[in-house]
Amino acid sequence: MVDVTIRCQSLTLVESLPVDSDGDGLVSTSELDAARGEIERYLLAHYRLSGDSDEGERALTGKLLRERIVEGQAIEALPSELLVEFDMSFEAPSVLRGLRLDLDIFRESDAMHRDHTQIVWNGAEPDARVLWVEDPSWTFTVGAASRGVFTSYAELGIDHILTGYDHIAFVIALVVASRRLRSILGVVTAFTLAHSITLALASLGVVNVSPTIVEPAIAASIAYVGLRNVFSRKVRTLWPEAFGFGLVHGLGFAGSIAETLASEKQKVLGLVGFNAGVEVGQLGVVAALAVALTLLRRSSKTPENQPESIDSGLAPKWVRVTASSVVALLGLYWFVMRVAGW
Repeated sequence: MVDVTIRCQSLTLVESLPVDSDGDGLVSTSELDAARGEIERYLLAHYRLSGDSDEGERALTGKLLRERIVEGQAIEALPSELLVEFDMSFEAPSVLRGLRLDLDIFRESDAMHRDHTQIVWNGAEPDARVLWVEDPSWTFTVGAASRGVFTSYAELGIDHILTGYDHIAFVIALVVASRRLRSILGVVTAFTLAHSITLALASLGVVNVSPTIVEPAIAASIAYVGLRNVFSRKVRTLWPEAFGFGLVHGLGFAGSIAETLASEKQKVLGLVGFNAGVEVGQLGVVAALAVALTLLRRSSKTPENQPESIDSGLAPKWVRVTASSVVALLGLYWFVMRVAGW
C-alpha cells in the first residue's frame, strides 16, 4: 500500500471545486462530507501514481479514506487560513522499486500552482520536490539521488525573478542610473540584503503585511526610481534607495512562496534555496545589463576623462532617460492596476 496525505488551503479547494454550498468562501466539515464523492473523483483524476515493480510500471488504484479541516496549522505563513487534509491509499499489486507521480492538481484556481511533494520510503529520510506546470512529474527510485528541497526551491527562485517583470524593471532602473561597474556591486548588495531580510521574516510568519499594501508599494517604488532617474540633475548615491525599496520587494517575494512553505517541514532550507535562486536570477539580469551598457558606452563618443556628472554614468544619457521613462510608466500602470484591483 502507498499512503498519501494531500494538504491544501481551504480557499484553494473552494476555488477548484463546487464545495462551498453556503457561499461564504470557506469550507466546513459538513460541506466536505457532502462533496466527498466529487472530491475523491477529482483527486484521483489529478493526482496519479504509478508503481515500478518486477511486473513493469502500472497505474495504482487509489481511494479517499478521510478528509478533515486542520485549524491553526498555517500560522507560520498565513495566519488567517485554514487547511484541509485528505488521506488517500493506493493499492500496490506487488513490491515496488519506485514511484512515478503525475500532478496537475488545483490548476483551475491557479495555472502556476505549485505542489510541495514529499516521499517517505519505508521510514527513511523524507525526499522532497516541488512540482508545477513546468515540472509536473516525479519519477522516484529508491536510492537514487534527488534534487532535494534546496534545489527545488532554488529553481522556483530563479523562475520567480525571471518572470517577475516588476522586479526586473526595478533592477533595470538601478543599473542604468549607476555610474560605474563597481557601483553596481554596492547597489545589488544593498538590494539583496534588504529583500533577504524581509523575505525571511515574512516567509516565516514574523512579519505579515497584506498584499493589497505590498504590491502597490512595489509598483510605486518602481515608478519613483524611474522618474528620479529621468529628472535628476546631479549624481546621487543609489544604495539607500536599493536598500529601502528592497525591504518592500522582499515582502513581495515572500508572498509568492508563503503558501508553498506553509506545508514544508524544512522551511529554513527551502527559504535559503528560494533566496539563492532569486539571487542567481537577479545576478544574471544585472550581468547581462552591465555587459550591454559597457559595450554601448565604449562605442559612444563620450571622453573617458571628462568630469563626473549625471551624463558620465555607465549608461549613455539617451539610454538612461529612455529606459527610465519606460520603467516609470510601467510602475505607474502597475500601481493603478493594483490599487484598483484589476
